[in-house]
Amino acid sequence: MKQFKKKKRVRKPKPAAVEEKSEKSAASLMFSATLIDEEVDVDPKKFGILIGPGGATLNKLQDACMVRINVPERDSAKRTVTISGESKDAIAKAKNEIKSLLTKGFSLALDPSMTSSQISVPPSKIGFLIGDKGKNIKLIEEQFQVKVNTPARNSENPKMTIIGNKENVQNVKSAKEVIKCLIEQGFSTLTHPGWTSQEVPFPPEEFRTLIGPGGTTIKSIKANNECEINIPSPGNPNQNVIVVGLAINVARCAKTISGLLARREASAEAAEAAAAYDSEDDYQ
Repeated sequence: MKQFKKKKRVRKPKPAAVEEKSEKSAASLMFSATLIDEEVDVDPKKFGILIGPGGATLNKLQDACMVRINVPERDSAKRTVTISGESKDAIAKAKNEIKSLLTKGFSLALDPSMTSSQISVPPSKIGFLIGDKGKNIKLIEEQFQVKVNTPARNSENPKMTIIGNKENVQNVKSAKEVIKCLIEQGFSTLTHPGWTSQEVPFPPEEFRTLIGPGGTTIKSIKANNECEINIPSPGNPNQNVIVVGLAINVARCAKTISGLLARREASAEAAEAAAAYDSEDDYQ
């Protein structure tokens, strides 16, 4: 009987195991049993900004901060976003990035090449700064290649945020100067070419005369002369009225304002003279 040698089984080498990434992803957190949760109050109108197109922004934020971010459904009455992470530092970073994204319009975690600068804006001047159909903002954005985010109408401390590339930080500064000029002077050479300004001495105690009942006097002067008239606030060290507009219109408007004051003073002098005359009659 033939004896057959047992053939040794040659084991084929297993394919090299695919090297696992050492870096964690936000998705891996779902298997962690030591997560910390914190809630952040977010305006439901801004859920879309946080989520981004197809959830892209949310996913990037989660991976950049190593957290999970749960956003309520849009039609939900809930205003809180839940952040889950393995450390308080990760959650703190996520909170800061969410705040930056929703208030400034960008997040360094998403785009580290960006920078920003903010400027406080008087609530009464937000509409003027934006301009008709956003004209002023568009001009600033196009000229300096920046993005200008305007504050919400009901904001308690309204600020405009100028966002640009770190390599062109001077553009951000220049855009901010234009906005500052609009706030302080009522115009800029970029948004209002050919405009100028002129100060008109006018006693603060007579501002009511310039404004008129329900603002009728100042509205009429502005409309007739096609100018803007800026009345200083009580705390402003410069208490002169400032007229801005095209040079020919500014000169005419300033003359109208000075004439109004002169008539007011002449009327007051006449009234005093009449009162003095009546007083003399009383003694005769």
